[in-house]
Amino acid sequence: MKAADKAKAPTERERDYIQALEAFFSNSKKADNDARARAYSAAMEKVYAKYPEDHEAAAFYALSLLGRSRMTIPHSSTGRRRARFWRSCLPWSPTIRGLRII
Repeated sequence: MKAADKAKAPTERERDYIQALEAFFSNSKKADNDARARAYSAAMEKVYAKYPEDHEAAAFYALSLLGRSRMTIPHSSTGRRRARFWRSCLPWSPTIRGLRII
């Protein structure tokens, strides 16, 4: 991602999303996919922590955790964090069936 792209983002929130994407795409020639996925997930966790009421941040963070799910076992710290996060989504999305079974 170019610095110009980040400069064009009109809000701090959008710049934070771009920065999270940079965590995945900027090191594509040196890092393997798992390392890049961990970096993106960590960056999206920060975005979600900064904007806890932002359902899009929650969704992208959740997707980053799901993307890492094949890399972790369910009882690992990532698996437990993923389960806690999904359960925290229930209050604002009680009709999403997939969340109920987690």
